[in-house]
Amino acid sequence: MQKYLIMLILGSGLLVGQRSAAFAQGDNTFRGKALPQVLRPSATVSCFSDTSANTGYYRNPYPEPGKPEVVLKSSPLETQTAGGGYKISFNGNQATVVDEVMKQSYQFQVYQRRDDGVILVRFKGIGIEIITIDPLNGSFVLTDSGVQTLWNRANVWTGRCY
Repeated sequence: MQKYLIMLILGSGLLVGQRSAAFAQGDNTFRGKALPQVLRPSATVSCFSDTSANTGYYRNPYPEPGKPEVVLKSSPLETQTAGGGYKISFNGNQATVVDEVMKQSYQFQVYQRRDDGVILVRFKGIGIEIITIDPLNGSFVLTDSGVQTLWNRANVWTGRCY
């Protein structure tokens, strides 16, 4: 299971990394505050994201003659008109993440808790969600990737925790 988890995290990171060059075109300065509490076994933080991007392969089940069945579509990293809020409560190697927009809570595994980064992972029906938090500056990244009949895609939300 551990080996499978590492491969999924690396695969998701590779997909995001391939898009990072395109995202970097609109570099924005980020100044956040240190968030050492995410390194403790028990803590609660709030995170907010209003920037997102996505990329992936989308299947057209009824392609027109001469048109491709599968196309790669991507959107640049851009600010959204409405952001998302997340309340993250750490409890040892588990974390409860409350999506304040969807009013739902999810259980994540705390995969890594080190001075250079915290990684939370959640497997879901058609994919995987990964949350990363940098304790040095409070930066927050949520990656949601999955595959099903009509797509193989990844979505990325960025923001900050406080």
